[in-house]
Amino acid sequence: MDSLEDQIFADFQPELEEIFRVKKELLLLRRSVTPLRDVFNTLLRREQPIFSRETHTYFQDVFDHLIRVADTIDTLRDMVGSMMDAYLSISGNRMNLIMKRLTSIATILMSVTLVAGIYGMNLEYMPELKWRYG
Repeated sequence: MDSLEDQIFADFQPELEEIFRVKKELLLLRRSVTPLRDVFNTLLRREQPIFSRETHTYFQDVFDHLIRVADTIDTLRDMVGSMMDAYLSISGNRMNLIMKRLTSIATILMSVTLVAGIYGMNLEYMPELKWRYG
């Protein structure tokens, strides 16, 4: 995640596919962890203890770890969403800069084309045709 963030803000090198790949992996992890968390929650909340008190302690520890992992996965998914927004924002800003350059070049070339279009015609009645330097 940190290397993706650095690539986005430093030299803008990551591909959008790489961000989607990370997001997909996090979704797969979440799909794996969430059912386990629910199963351990059910095992711990039973009124009739199936396992010994000692085993119950271990299950509680595993359940706490599953909660932490699920929270970490959710945090990372939020970060990936923010990174995707940042990526799209940066690419939009870069496209705006390119469009500004292209617009200025087109404006300059358009005025030159206008002058060449008016004075490059082979007509009898043209402005300045009968002038000395026309």
